[in-house]
Amino acid sequence: YRHDIQRQSSYSQTTYLLPDATTRMMTEDISAHNTTNAATMQLHFENNGSKTYLKNTLDLSGNWSDDNGLTLSNNARIQQHSFNRNLGLNNHTEWIQRTTNGGGFKLKTTNFVQTNPQALAIEGDMQARQDARLSNMGSYNSLTLIRNIRKHNWTLAPSAELNIEYVGLKSLLNDTAVTMATSGDMGYLQMKSNLGANLQYVKNTFRLSFNLPLSLNYTKVDNEPIANETTKGKRTTLLFSPSFTMLWKATDNWTLSAGGSYGMFPTSWRSLFTAYLMSNYRTLNRYKMNLSENKSASIHGKIHYKNIPHQFFAYLSGAVSRSWSDMIYGTTIDQNAHTLLQAEYAPNHQNSFSMTVNVRKEIAWHDMSIGATADYSANTSKILRQSVITDYQYNSFFVSTNLAFNLIKNIRLTENCRWAISQSKSGNYKNMIRNFSNEATISMAFIPDRLILNTNLQYTHNSGFTDKKDYTFMNLSITFKTKKKIQFVLNVDNVFNTKTFIYRSNSNLSESYTLYQLRPRSVMLTTHFAL
Repeated sequence: YRHDIQRQSSYSQTTYLLPDATTRMMTEDISAHNTTNAATMQLHFENNGSKTYLKNTLDLSGNWSDDNGLTLSNNARIQQHSFNRNLGLNNHTEWIQRTTNGGGFKLKTTNFVQTNPQALAIEGDMQARQDARLSNMGSYNSLTLIRNIRKHNWTLAPSAELNIEYVGLKSLLNDTAVTMATSGDMGYLQMKSNLGANLQYVKNTFRLSFNLPLSLNYTKVDNEPIANETTKGKRTTLLFSPSFTMLWKATDNWTLSAGGSYGMFPTSWRSLFTAYLMSNYRTLNRYKMNLSENKSASIHGKIHYKNIPHQFFAYLSGAVSRSWSDMIYGTTIDQNAHTLLQAEYAPNHQNSFSMTVNVRKEIAWHDMSIGATADYSANTSKILRQSVITDYQYNSFFVSTNLAFNLIKNIRLTENCRWAISQSKSGNYKNMIRNFSNEATISMAFIPDRLILNTNLQYTHNSGFTDKKDYTFMNLSITFKTKKKIQFVLNVDNVFNTKTFIYRSNSNLSESYTLYQLRPRSVMLTTHFAL
C-alpha cells in the first residue's frame, strides 16, 4: 500500500508559432495538490519438476488519485478538480514441458481485465466537465519450441501467438464551446494471430539472424454516430514485419554489427475515438476513424574497436529511419491559446538520422578513466497547425566528456561535462538553444563499504533564459552500514537553498518556458534493514 501527497507551484509561458508567422502566447501560474492511494496484492505459485515447469502470478491492483489545481491563465482564474480510479486484475502463466529426447514447448499466457472511471471538473472563469469510463480486457498467448530445427550452420526457431483485446470507452463532455461529438461510446476489438520464425546463421565469428513474423490482424471499431462522418469500421489485414541483425568479429580488435527492420502497425485504439475528450482546461482531443496501417523502415550499424592490453575503446555508430502514415495529427490554437488536437487524412512521412562517436581510455595511474562522446541527429517531418501542413526540421548536437580518478586512497572524483545545441526550423522561422552542464561528485569512504560520504555539485547554463541563465545545486549524503545489516542514510538536499529553477525547451514550433518553485533545503534520515 502506498499513500502519497504532493504539492507543486510553477509558472510557465508557452509561445506557439502559427503558419502566418504570427504567434499566440499562454501564461500559467499553477498551484496544484495531488493525493494518491495505491494498493497491490500478488499471489505467486511455482513448481519446477524434472520435465515440467509451471509458474503462475496473479496481480490485483488498485489506484485512487485526486487532483486539485488553481491556475491563473492569461488573466483568467480557473480551478480544476479531477479524480481517477483504476482497478485491475492480471494473471500470467508460464508452462514449460520437456520430453525425454530433449524436445518440448514453452507456453506463455497473460489474461487481464481493467476498469478506469475518471472525471475532470473545471470552474471559475471557465465552466466544463468531462466524465469518462475506460474498460479493457484481453488475452495474450505465445507458443515456442524448446528444441530448434538445425541443419549445418542454420537454425530455425518457429513460434506462434494469439492475442485478443477489447476496449470500451464511454465519455460525456459538458462544455458550451463544443456543440458536436460531446458524447462517445466506443467499442474496439482486435484479434491478432502470428506465425513466425527466427532464422539464424552462425559460422565462426559471424552471426546473421532474421526475424520473420507474419500476422493476420482483425480490427473492428464502433463509435457513436456523427453526421456526415464515418465512425464505424472493420478491417482484416495480413502484416509482414521482418527484421535482421548481424554481428561479425573481424579480428580481436574490430567488431562490426548492423541491423534493420520494416514494420506495419495498425492504428492504436486511442487514435480511433471520434468524440471530444478534454484532458485539461486548455486541451481538447478528437480523432477520426482510420484503420490503415502505419509503416516504418530503419537500418543501423556500429563499428567497435577495443584494445584490451592498452585499455582503449572506441566506436562509431549511425542510424537512418523513415516512417509513413495516412493520417497527420496537429493542433488548432484559439485566441486564448487553448489547443484542439485534430486528425486529418493526409499522407505524410518522417525521416531521421543520427551518428555517434565514443572513445574511452582506462589508465592504471590513480585508477583513472577518461571518455568523450559526440552525437548528431536530424529529424524532418510535417506539422499540422491551424489546418495548414508545414515542413518542420529539428537538429541537435552534443559533446560530453567524463573523467574519474582517485585523488588519494578511498577518495574518488568524478567529473561529467556536457555541451548541447538544438535548432528548430520551419520556413523563415529558426530558433536555437545552447545548454551547458557540469556535474562533479566526490566520494569518500572513511570506513570502506561501511561509512561513505558523497558530495554532488551541479552547474547548468541555458542560453534561452531571458533573465537568470546559470544555476548551481549541491547535495550531500552520508551512508553508514552496521554489522547487523542496518543501513542509515542522511541526505542534505538543495544545500544552497535555491528557490526557483527555469527550464526552457523548443519542439514542434512551440517554445516553452517554465519556472519551478523548488523544495527548500531539506535534511532527511532514512533507515534500511533486513528482517
